[in-house]
Amino acid sequence: MKLIIPALIIIAILLAGCQELKNIKLPGIDNEVETSSGSITAYFVNPKTGGNVLSEYPFSPAIRVKSLGGYESEGQTCISGLDSNIFSGFSGCECTTFQQVKDDSGIFQPEDLTFGPYTIHITKDDRKEHIVSAVTRYLYGNEVKANICISKDIYENTGCSPSITSSTSGPLDITSIEQETIPISEDVVTLIFRIKATQEENGRFIPEEDMNGQCTPVNLEELPKVEARVKGFPTRTPVVCKDVEIEGKEVIIVCEAKDLNLIGPGGTSIFGDNYNPELTFEIRYFFETTSSSRFTVQ
Repeated sequence: MKLIIPALIIIAILLAGCQELKNIKLPGIDNEVETSSGSITAYFVNPKTGGNVLSEYPFSPAIRVKSLGGYESEGQTCISGLDSNIFSGFSGCECTTFQQVKDDSGIFQPEDLTFGPYTIHITKDDRKEHIVSAVTRYLYGNEVKANICISKDIYENTGCSPSITSSTSGPLDITSIEQETIPISEDVVTLIFRIKATQEENGRFIPEEDMNGQCTPVNLEELPKVEARVKGFPTRTPVVCKDVEIEGKEVIIVCEAKDLNLIGPGGTSIFGDNYNPELTFEIRYFFETTSSSRFTVQ
């Protein structure tokens, strides 16, 4: 019994500590935020790196594509690098499109993209390591829900700040949303939202014009852009988001609700103190990843 009581005390302390950690609030984001992890993954399932391909059978490279985030996507994968003298029928660049759409249970199913088949013609010297490469370009995005704040006092609204309630993941990781209230007149304000994000995935953003380019280099003169729109604003005041040209890994998206009237036709306040409607910020961009496989023909 003497041993049991101290053990129970230790367990109680540990549980209390866990509860205390759970209740810690992170700045700019709520503890109950729902998130998903990842974006589009595309990798060779045939041939696998380090694997063997038998020369007496048709050769059909295959790439498995799946969305690991929460955004429905479309794009294409192109393969290159195979020697057409050895892999008969290969044109030098071949592409296949794909779509990642949630099924009836709300999840994404993997999609296998196949190429070929090619006939292999080898000599003794060709029994060596070969490389096949793939470029996957796709449309992706993030959906961020946040409770913004509208205060009827246009000057004393220091306690009025937005908070993220849920965010899907992607090549961009949404780190925070900031809000600024600009007084225009006694009863009119402009709300400015700044969405801050960081590139998290390996790969690079590309211009929309390059998404369907088949084994062609990205146009380096055209900077890729992030587009955004807002849904769920509580009045008819339009919320306009500016397209952002991407340079580096940090992105700030600015959206404005201009000339928001705080007083209704009857002269009464439309909003109460620190009104917190939920908005949805939809962010859209184009991304590119690469993969390769080294294999041996036998």
